[in-house]
Amino acid sequence: YQRRVHGPKGTSVIMYRNVELRRHQYFTITNWPGGLYASPSMSGSRSGASVAGAWTAMMHMGKQGYVDSTRQIIAVSKRFEKELAAIPGIKIIGRPQVCVVAFGSDKFDIYELYDALNKRGWHLNALQFPSCLHLCCTLIHTKPGVIDRLIDHVKDISAFLLAQPRKEGPKEGASALYGSSQTIVDRSMVSTSLKLLFDAYYSSHLDVSDE
Repeated sequence: YQRRVHGPKGTSVIMYRNVELRRHQYFTITNWPGGLYASPSMSGSRSGASVAGAWTAMMHMGKQGYVDSTRQIIAVSKRFEKELAAIPGIKIIGRPQVCVVAFGSDKFDIYELYDALNKRGWHLNALQFPSCLHLCCTLIHTKPGVIDRLIDHVKDISAFLLAQPRKEGPKEGASALYGSSQTIVDRSMVSTSLKLLFDAYYSSHLDVSDE
């Protein structure tokens, strides 16, 4: 929502076919000492500021503004797909329909391309099954020179990786994370590892020892 409407997060809506389906999102508690409590969703109430922000964005853009931006986004995504397909070592994954273009490689480790692009300021999404990357094209990619620079960087890095022998031994960066996780058959182990990562993020433990 925030990528297309250009409004703040937290203002997306879900539309149900009927009342019975909608009731599954309600939360109620009837024996709480603080009284009866009911919420229309598990996340509870939301700030009106995000709704006001979305309304402001929609009024600013207008219907024609969204039509124009959609055309620009689709056009740049199609160009990106076409240019990528012509880069040696790169292959398009699937058949991009609107604004998301996924690509991988049978010639080099695609996650090494991901890490190299990160270092140059490009933050694409790393995917798995199959190993690939994707770019979700937005209005920022339609600005003059933006998609051209990204394409040039993909070309440069791909040419470099093609000229290098495949790395043996321990992997680094995204190659280590995604390359290793995809080989684990029991996906619950991967889920547990991700939960431990969040535990570390939220930990408030401070080492106050003298050592």
